[in-house]
Amino acid sequence: MEDCISSLRSFGITTSVVPKSPQNNEYHNNLLQSRRILERRRRRENGTSTSANLKQSRDRQSGSVDVSLAANLATAIPTRHDVIMGRGPTSYSHEGNMKLRKLVEDAKNIYDKGTKRDKTDTVNRVVLAIKQHGRFLKESESGWEEVSDKAARKKVSHAFRDVGKKNNMNNKQPKGK
Repeated sequence: MEDCISSLRSFGITTSVVPKSPQNNEYHNNLLQSRRILERRRRRENGTSTSANLKQSRDRQSGSVDVSLAANLATAIPTRHDVIMGRGPTSYSHEGNMKLRKLVEDAKNIYDKGTKRDKTDTVNRVVLAIKQHGRFLKESESGWEEVSDKAARKKVSHAFRDVGKKNNMNNKQPKGK
C-alpha cells in the first residue's frame, strides 16, 4: 500500500483520494461523484455540452453530494491539459507544460517582433489557448489550486523569455583561436 501511495504522490495525486479500505468506500464514491459534477459544470461553463448531455447529466445524478467537497476537488488532480506552476522535472515533463512550451515556440516570432501591446496580446492568446481545455495550477498543502490570470500570464511571459534564452544559447558559436 505504501508503494501505491508514494507512486500517487509522485504524480501529484493527494492520498486523500485513496479509499480508506475496500469495505468503506463511501468517501471514494462521493469523491468520484463530486468530480463528475464539477467536470459537467466546467463543460457547461465552457459551452461544450449540448442540452441533451446536460439532461443526461441531471438524470444520472442521484443522492446528495457534499458541495463543499465538490468545491475542494475542483483542482484535486492535474490533468494532462493543465500547466503546473514551478520549475523542476515534475513541471517540466508534465504534458500540459510541454504543450505550453510548444505554443510559446510557435508564437515566439510574433512575440519578438511585436510592440509591447502585441506582446501582451500574444501572452493573453496563449493563456486562453491553454484555458480552453486546461488550467494553470500550483501545489498547495491541500492539493492543487488554480492560480489567478495574472499569475498565468506571468508564467507564459517567463516561458517566452526562457525560449529566447534557449535559442540564444543554441545560436552562440564557440570562440575559435
